[in-house]
Amino acid sequence: MRIHRTILASAMAVAAAGALLTGGATAANAATKWDHTWHWGSDGVWVKERGDVIKLCDVKRDGNPAWIIVIPAKGDYYSFEVHGGYGACRTHRASQGGKYNLREGVNVRLRFWNYNAGRVYGYKHFTNDH
Repeated sequence: MRIHRTILASAMAVAAAGALLTGGATAANAATKWDHTWHWGSDGVWVKERGDVIKLCDVKRDGNPAWIIVIPAKGDYYSFEVHGGYGACRTHRASQGGKYNLREGVNVRLRFWNYNAGRVYGYKHFTNDH
């Protein structure tokens, strides 16, 4: 009986620790407040218009890196990729200056590129209005 109580107490401690970690992650995600989120294949992109933050993640280790081309209606386009899978991410933001500082009020297209197939997955767009 004593062994069962010890196992039960350990299981409860692990569950409590898991609940704290999950709550922290949820609170952190809520604080980020992304304006746009898109997923395709095993990749994802998050956009926060204030600060022109674009985060690209290669979510799954499948040998196909996440690759995106950011095309503002006016100004220089740029592309970037992420290799590695398992949530490897890369972020660009306005504070880097130049082409990363997107003009206000312009339509920004995102072209999702399938690196291994050599073709476009698709497009999404947003108006950079804050």
